[in-house]
Amino acid sequence: APVELGYEPDDWRDPFVFKIENENKFGMLVTARKNNGPTNFRGCIVFASSPDLINWKVEKTLWAPDCYYAIECSDLFKMDDKYYLVYSAFSESPFTHYRFADLPAGPWKRSREDTFDGPMYYAAKTAFDGKKRFLFGWVATKEGGKDTGKWQWGGNLVVHEIRKHKDDSLVVRMPRKIRESFARKHNCTAEPLSGNWKIDKTKNNFSAFSIARRSVLSLGILPDPCLIEMYVSYQKCGAVFGLLINGDKDFNSTHVLKFDASQKRMTITKMPAPNDSLMRVEKQVDLKVGRSIQIRVCISGSCIVAYVDDEIALSGRIYEPAGRQLGLFATDGNVFFNGVSVKVLPDSSQ
Repeated sequence: APVELGYEPDDWRDPFVFKIENENKFGMLVTARKNNGPTNFRGCIVFASSPDLINWKVEKTLWAPDCYYAIECSDLFKMDDKYYLVYSAFSESPFTHYRFADLPAGPWKRSREDTFDGPMYYAAKTAFDGKKRFLFGWVATKEGGKDTGKWQWGGNLVVHEIRKHKDDSLVVRMPRKIRESFARKHNCTAEPLSGNWKIDKTKNNFSAFSIARRSVLSLGILPDPCLIEMYVSYQKCGAVFGLLINGDKDFNSTHVLKFDASQKRMTITKMPAPNDSLMRVEKQVDLKVGRSIQIRVCISGSCIVAYVDDEIALSGRIYEPAGRQLGLFATDGNVFFNGVSVKVLPDSSQ
């Protein structure tokens, strides 16, 4: 690193090179750290330029918000009339974030929700195919292939499609090509295990009437890989509901994709959870009484990615399965799971 320009010598990495718009030269973003200020908050992004991709000149510090140890794996792109700066940071929890601006040099603004996924989705970069922009990052593995293992660097590559709202915020959804690859329907066998259920097998609608108790419905064996899709609505603001994944026969032990209406949150976790802080990942979701949400869940091995309303994504790990059962559950409210489907790849034997 050019220490004479005010940067620490050891952090000078993660170059992102791009063609500068309307100029005959190239730009590069570099992860760096200032050599002054509180040591945990010196992270910055440096901008350099070059006429030939060989000789580079450090132009300036592009962004130094004084809130990160390091600002890693940066990416810069334009969508419509805004510029977007994508980066990853681990100072509090590991997330891939973004900021937006009117100009490529900033100033950079924050959206109300500035992350694309949960804390297990990291070091994400983007690519443009001429029509759509995609985000691709790693869903971390865990030591020993255990739910309670520590997060590791790297893992499974997961791709999201990026979309832009009118307020300039960004959201993500499952890419259409991935969704359409799960083209064969998997037949589920609905069996109530507890609570009061109304079942419409012709439409795959399952309604749980779960005031003051827990209702569980088994859907049979969970195929792997698979895509699970449904629309869900609820009555009563305190409802908790979701999917039971890789459970034993009575779901005494199972992984859970849980939606909590009162906390407006979705969580990937396990029941029982001996160390929930290591096993739980979560994301805020705008849940409202009577409003239907679309849920898509893609499972492949230990990797799980959940999408809500083609706008919110949450990725996680589901190690050490207690069994292979798939189910639905609801507590403290009437919950309506409509149009439930499970799809597999065309060449799957399941």
